[in-house]
Amino acid sequence: MRGVALAVAVGVAVAACGGGKPAPAKPEPTPRERACGRYGLKVAPFVDRFDAALDAFMTKSEGAEDDAARGDGAQTLSVFLNDELGELRKIDSVDEVLGDAHVRMLAALEEVSLSLEQIATGFALGDTRLRLRATDRMVSAMTRWNEATRTIVRRCPRRVEN
Repeated sequence: MRGVALAVAVGVAVAACGGGKPAPAKPEPTPRERACGRYGLKVAPFVDRFDAALDAFMTKSEGAEDDAARGDGAQTLSVFLNDELGELRKIDSVDEVLGDAHVRMLAALEEVSLSLEQIATGFALGDTRLRLRATDRMVSAMTRWNEATRTIVRRCPRRVEN
């Protein structure tokens, strides 16, 4: 009985795999798909680290009991971005659209980092006007960041494995 069950299981597996026929070959990725895949592999670690740093910043800011703690959170995120910008500047792309969007993302992140520094300074000095101006500046920079990332998503709508 065991042999019959094994034969049935093998038969089902072979049928599920196309009857033992080789799977059709995947088409070769286009140059654009290869560029997207390489870019995605280079940027993915940053995105993961940025998400974690942003979550930590939001948690610290929401739980902060005083302005000094809020300012410290803004300063910490600014330092993180400055460190990451050095690595992000090394990323290039043979795809012109991706390269342009990447440059725009870097400029936006630089502005976000500077804004966070000003927000931290505003908290340290108790200067609400400075904090508000810096927050407006950061919102504007994040809008530019989002526009650049939307360009990348439109250019690379799906992940391509190289």
